[in-house]
Amino acid sequence: MKRFIFCLSLVCVGLFTACIDKNEEVDEDVMPSWLGGSIYQGLRDGCEGLTGTFDTYLRLVDDLNYGETLNRTGSSTVFPANDEAFERFFREDNIFGVHSYDELTITQKRQLLYSSVLTNAMLIDMLSNAEVNGALARGQVIKHGTQLSASDLVTFVTDPVATFPNNPDWTRFQDKGVYVVRDATNPLLVHLTRDYMLSNTITTLGQNSDFEIITGEQYREGSQDAYVFDTRVITADPRANGVICQNGYIHQVENVIVPPGNMAEVLKRTDDLSQFSHLLDRYAIPLYNEAVTTEYRRACEAAGIPFSETDSVFEIRYAAYNSHGSQFPSASTVNVSSRSDYLEYDPGWNAYRPNVTNLGEYADIGAVFAPTNEAMRQYFVNGVGTTILESYNEGVTITDDNYMELLDNVPTSLLNPLISNLFKPRFTSTVPSKFGTITDATTRDPIGLAISDLEIKGDGKYDITITNNGVIYKLNRVVAPNSYDAVTGPGIFRSDLSFINWMIQNRTGTGEMVELKQDFWGYLTAMSAKFAVFMPTNTAFDKFYIDPVSVKHSDGMKAIKMRYTGRRATGFIELSEWKYDPVTNTVGDSLRVLSLGSSDANRAKALLSDILQYHTVVLDSEDNSEVDLSRNNYYKTKHGGAVYIERNEAGAKVMGGAQIDNGYRPATIEQVVNAKNGNTYIIDGIIQGPVQSLYNVLQQNPDKFSEFLRICEVFSSQELMEWAGISFTPDPNTKIRPSDAYQVFTSGGYDYNVNFFNTYNYTLLAPNNDAVAAAYAKGLPNMDELMEKFAIYAEWAEANNATAETPLPDHLAEDSIMAYDMLSALRDFVRYHFVQSSFFADNVIDGSTEYTTFLTDATGINQKIRIGGGNKKLEIYDLGGNTVTIDATDAAQMSNKMTRDFVFDADVDPSSFSTSSFAVIHELSVPLAYPSGNYANGLK
Repeated sequence: MKRFIFCLSLVCVGLFTACIDKNEEVDEDVMPSWLGGSIYQGLRDGCEGLTGTFDTYLRLVDDLNYGETLNRTGSSTVFPANDEAFERFFREDNIFGVHSYDELTITQKRQLLYSSVLTNAMLIDMLSNAEVNGALARGQVIKHGTQLSASDLVTFVTDPVATFPNNPDWTRFQDKGVYVVRDATNPLLVHLTRDYMLSNTITTLGQNSDFEIITGEQYREGSQDAYVFDTRVITADPRANGVICQNGYIHQVENVIVPPGNMAEVLKRTDDLSQFSHLLDRYAIPLYNEAVTTEYRRACEAAGIPFSETDSVFEIRYAAYNSHGSQFPSASTVNVSSRSDYLEYDPGWNAYRPNVTNLGEYADIGAVFAPTNEAMRQYFVNGVGTTILESYNEGVTITDDNYMELLDNVPTSLLNPLISNLFKPRFTSTVPSKFGTITDATTRDPIGLAISDLEIKGDGKYDITITNNGVIYKLNRVVAPNSYDAVTGPGIFRSDLSFINWMIQNRTGTGEMVELKQDFWGYLTAMSAKFAVFMPTNTAFDKFYIDPVSVKHSDGMKAIKMRYTGRRATGFIELSEWKYDPVTNTVGDSLRVLSLGSSDANRAKALLSDILQYHTVVLDSEDNSEVDLSRNNYYKTKHGGAVYIERNEAGAKVMGGAQIDNGYRPATIEQVVNAKNGNTYIIDGIIQGPVQSLYNVLQQNPDKFSEFLRICEVFSSQELMEWAGISFTPDPNTKIRPSDAYQVFTSGGYDYNVNFFNTYNYTLLAPNNDAVAAAYAKGLPNMDELMEKFAIYAEWAEANNATAETPLPDHLAEDSIMAYDMLSALRDFVRYHFVQSSFFADNVIDGSTEYTTFLTDATGINQKIRIGGGNKKLEIYDLGGNTVTIDATDAAQMSNKMTRDFVFDADVDPSSFSTSSFAVIHELSVPLAYPSGNYANGLK
């Protein structure tokens, strides 16, 4: 009785195929009818399910002494191509450049055979199965280990500097060359199966399905259709799982499987991706690998190939955060140049696995969106990339012939976001049907990728390559990171904008010595908004900026000079304090360097955060004409302040309130850079916000506002208010004082702050003295009459030593009630002139916009005004049916006056501020009218 040896695992056809590889003898008489001979016999003699002959494949097997393995022992899976496929392989251009079997080297033979053999027996529908926590998980695996080893892929590089240009890590091999292997981990076989695609929502049906775009073929529905790299698995019966043999399975493939190499390797040898690969060369680092060196030396000795005892094999690794399962070794532990720029993952890592999976290297592969050389040319010669080249090649004209040479002068730190953004960690998340969900590496906004961005080959199919660790999508355009195309771009590209770029990129959690916590990086790279960003140059920061806090210093005002050092030990920046003379607008002696790490940290943070906000204007994303700031002169900043743009033949200047009012040097716009989400304005100075409170403006202009200020201040008189029955005592529950509903000014800031302002922007339509007189004439309670009544009360109280509990005579009690009504009417009058948003008399005022005032009716609803106008005029439409005009061209009328109320950390010699409120003042020559409120006659 004959006995045969076969793998017990083959009987378990319904189970996960990676079960124990156990050989047992089986009686020939009980041999299953479906079990054929060995894999070798099946290929040699032919069997049902295979088409053609396999003499060339078996020649590989015999030449490499692998016949015994495929004839008797173990359990294997092979993916052979027939002789017809090999004839096509030799007839057409191939990766080895050979045209006959006899031209193949021993290394090439190993690659062709070993890359088509798996060490486990697997049916097609089991290729994607995995064991997770002891249970079978279907559709989870996209690749498997082959018999191909790293030593089979060793090559000799004669000119390493030319191979890896612009990379100092390879110069030490220049004179002698170097043996390299693309990666020391074994290459894997990548397959697309039905279960894997279903489990990972990779579409197979309809025109432009993921399967069709990636493979170039339509999916055969109802089959076990599968692809290995770029070739289809074929059998006589498309529903079959493969040819079953005693020691494994045969899955015939349509074309010869040639190990494509990893993503870095494929990019390197693809002609029209050479420029993108050239950028990637900057990250390539040679690491000595003892294990591969030893293995390769043994293989050379066995094959009679010279390999000196002093020769070494170096592994090509790419500096990346995810490389062989962890971050790339630091420069201190390996013999490489110091670097701080890393890719997200190593594209040369054969066994690459995303960090997000727990299924090891088999669950997913990476993806790279590689722009063609023509796409690179368009981007750097005619697109946004010109700004990058201009920043590091001053005065050089960019042409089709020199742009790559100029690109070599651009630091890797600048190009790193561009390169890294094109490498995505998971193929399953980047298939064509999911292009719309692919996000920018830093901003997490969609990168705007479309199927139309894919390059098309001459045969009309999309140019996509499946490598042994990822998929390469060839693009017809450069998909740049949002940070490049956004208003932040110039800060990244230009070295003379390093200070403002540091501020923009100073994000929460970065551990900076001065952490601004503004997170402007993500804000300004949002493509759904429109911005105008003013970027002062480094020399602008080193001029002077008036610290708004110092206006209240007892020893005089201070100027701050700022410098970008680029040194982490100093917090990257240096701020110094200087004497400042506000009369002559001159900077005096140096006082000290601020201590950013301790006592001055809050001051620096408030100062820099304020500058950052003041240099950002948020525009209407629907109004494209607004993007270039050409319509108007005044624009609100992100935190509610405002900038004024003055245009003349000499150019444009931009100013804040202090530059308009105090003669501080304005900032000149040197250059305007267009971006996808707005414009960037390069300026030679810092915009200086107002250093004057609203109260101070009223006080400093008594010829205009003494009467209105008198009304505002009366609510701060505790004796008068309490005589009228308005208490200053806080409610025990709400802690709110009844007087708060009346009080206009409270101590704080430079002198007094508006009590009801709250970190926002506001408008005061300030009635001048004539307007207040007109209001009196129309029935507004007269301040003189109110003060006369209070004087009578005060005289009686003093004569009678009266207290709060002392009963009032009838006539004084009546006056008290009348005073309450008068104060309430005056409060309504004041609050109707304070508006809860700022607006300016400017060139264009869109439509007729309604604004909320601080006046509320009896039900608590805020009363409104409407504004319109244009040509530097404002039309105010009040609730009384009147129209009041503000003319900014009338020099006698105050308009567009910028003010700011601060909240300092101390009343005397403050060191910082926590918040502020902006307000613009427009002078009114006639008062606003509103429906009658608490005062019976009202103001009509």
